[in-house]
Amino acid sequence: MHYKSLLVHVDSDPRSAVRLRLAVELAERFDARITGLFVALAPTFSDPVADVSQASLYEVLLAERRRAAKAARETFERETAGFDPQRLEWREHVGMPIHTTCQHARYHDLVVLGQANPDIQIDGLPASFPEDVVCASCRPALIVPYRGEFSRIGRRILVGWNTSNEATRAITDALPLLQGAERTTVLTADPENSGDDHGQQPGADIALYLARHGAKVEVRTQKSSGRDAGEVLLDVANIAEDDLIVMGLYGHSRMREQILGGASRTVLRHMTLPLLVSH
Repeated sequence: MHYKSLLVHVDSDPRSAVRLRLAVELAERFDARITGLFVALAPTFSDPVADVSQASLYEVLLAERRRAAKAARETFERETAGFDPQRLEWREHVGMPIHTTCQHARYHDLVVLGQANPDIQIDGLPASFPEDVVCASCRPALIVPYRGEFSRIGRRILVGWNTSNEATRAITDALPLLQGAERTTVLTADPENSGDDHGQQPGADIALYLARHGAKVEVRTQKSSGRDAGEVLLDVANIAEDDLIVMGLYGHSRMREQILGGASRTVLRHMTLPLLVSH
């Protein structure tokens, strides 16, 4: 199993360059194609623009979206300049960004997205854009933090394992990276709270599964001491200097996580290294 086609969301923010560079490195590693995609919310008359008549408002806002698309394409062309042009494609759409991204995602092995920056809104996209795409597209996604540089991932990988369907999908989707990692750590937090789902030895069965696929695996069990599982995952990854976290996204309903909190929400908000997720 390899990643042969990567879909990269490229927006008008300069941070797109970071995830493009990471996508190029992955594409070179797996001999994959790269599709760059710009999406933006269609302008509406409720969008605020000062000193513009109602009649011309839509055209002004649409021109802003076009300028954003132009900036995104320039970033894409600059960051992929040394890559095989026969394995590059560019697409852009203004309208329904989540729907459009999911349409394209279905025909790619991996979607590369950026973590939402809480301080700015980009191209009219909602802060929930990354997780909306993951949950609606049924495709794995590599989410890149909005801060930091990440030239390469997959040497030291931390897997969050809780026996859920989502975690199982994430591990399967991450196999191309797990097989080439120098070290993979399977982390279970408070496995005693999961009944007999983990079997006799928490993490042992999934570690054996990964080892059969050629991964170099170790298992670690961690007490949460009342903390959110997402906090435990981030702390362990930071201390171990891992470069990628693999986990299922929203094992509970998204509404429950929004109200009560949960590992997915915690990691998406506070991640400092790339995250490979599936739903």
